[in-house]
Amino acid sequence: MIAPTVATAQIDVPDDRARGFDPAWTAALAAMIAAQGLLQPILVRLLPGGRYALVAGLHRLRAFGLLGRASIPVHISAAGSDDAARLDEVRENLGR
Repeated sequence: MIAPTVATAQIDVPDDRARGFDPAWTAALAAMIAAQGLLQPILVRLLPGGRYALVAGLHRLRAFGLLGRASIPVHISAAGSDDAARLDEVRENLGR
C-alpha cells in the first residue's frame, strides 16, 4: 500500500515531544533517504483546519527538509487527543 503524502509545510511539530532532535543523525538519515528512499512514512494526526501535527518521525521530517522535498509520505493516526497521540509516538518509536 502506498502511503498518502502531505506537504511538509502543513505539519506542525509539538513542543513536548518524547524524543530530542539530533542534527547529525538527521543529516545521516537524509543521506540514507537520498540513496534508498523513505522506508517508513512518518505518523501525523489531522488537526482542525486541515493542518497536521507530527506524532512520530521528526528526524525523517527534518531529513526531507534538508533534501528540499516539499511533501512526505504519512500514516494518519486515529488519536483523538494529545495523550493518545503521545501513546502512538511511544509505540512507534519502540516498535521501530
